Amino acid sequence: MEFFIYLLKVNVALALFYGFYRLFFQQDTLFQWKRAVLLATLAVAALYPFVDITWRLIGGWQLPQTINKNLIPTYFLQEVIVDSQRTGIPHFGEFRLIPVLFSIYIAITVFLFVKMIFQIGGICYQISRTQTIELYGQKIYHRSGLERPFSFFRWIAMDISLYSQTELQEILLHEQTHVRQSHSVDTLLVETLCAVCWINPFAWLLKREIRMNLEFLADRSVLTSGCEAEHYQLNLLRLSYQKAAAKLSNNFNVSLLKKRIFMMNKKQTANRSVLKYALIVPLIAALVFFNSTLKIQAETVNDPVVQEALIKETMAPVDQEEKIYDHVEVEPKFPGGTEELING
Repeated sequence: MEFFIYLLKVNVALALFYGFYRLFFQQDTLFQWKRAVLLATLAVAALYPFVDITWRLIGGWQLPQTINKNLIPTYFLQEVIVDSQRTGIPHFGEFRLIPVLFSIYIAITVFLFVKMIFQIGGICYQISRTQTIELYGQKIYHRSGLERPFSFFRWIAMDISLYSQTELQEILLHEQTHVRQSHSVDTLLVETLCAVCWINPFAWLLKREIRMNLEFLADRSVLTSGCEAEHYQLNLLRLSYQKAAAKLSNNFNVSLLKKRIFMMNKKQTANRSVLKYALIVPLIAALVFFNSTLKIQAETVNDPVVQEALIKETMAPVDQEEKIYDHVEVEPKFPGGTEELING
């Protein structure tokens, strides 16, 4: 049950962060700041359920030694005895829904992790079939027939025979940005998030935003190096019809090419707009406060002092006259009177 509560908190945070990102940051060209916000989203969503500031919220406040039982509704239900031996009625006493759902959830999560491992293995296999060469001072893994260039951590792989000198320079600048800025770390982190929170559509939407922003960063690096924007965009368009080498790698072209070209040609966001990225701090504070408030409520309910006080209040002796005659209009009498009761 605690695992499901943790996942619920994580998924709520992902939904809030995604909506916040779409509202304030998505159209910006401050790609490094956007990357920081997206990575902060992953970190905060995963870690804030463990942050406890209840000591800050309650200070020196002590749990009450007594509880007004009128504030806690008490219900007495009629006892019902069910005969498990009765025939014709199915017995589900052994069936537990939560363990079954937990098993299904874990099975799908494990499947996604295994799939990710196989994808990493596929990249390693691709690299093992290459030969190492040097291109413009950069170590390259070359293989004939490799349809699309890609990078993964420190590896850059491509078929250099397919491109002109200008195209090779553009491709190399693009992939060097992925390598230099460790974009593969972002990719693995968001893949892990989707494996754990696969049921949450906002996790997959955040994955899309993170992968796309990494391409924006690499595109910006190519253009700021002096490459011609029109030629580079045509090169992207040509490569868009080629099959990706591996989904986990940073490919020279990914889907939504139209969005990439749009961001390349968009007017740069003013530097002063960076101030609005501070808005994420109140959102993080609100999540931590919400989590700690829930912990206070849970600890109050489960605290032994509170439970003992509740039991004492519930079991406290009640005035007998009030208990017996409070709502009785006619007092009970023994047939024959009190003398008959005593002598009889």
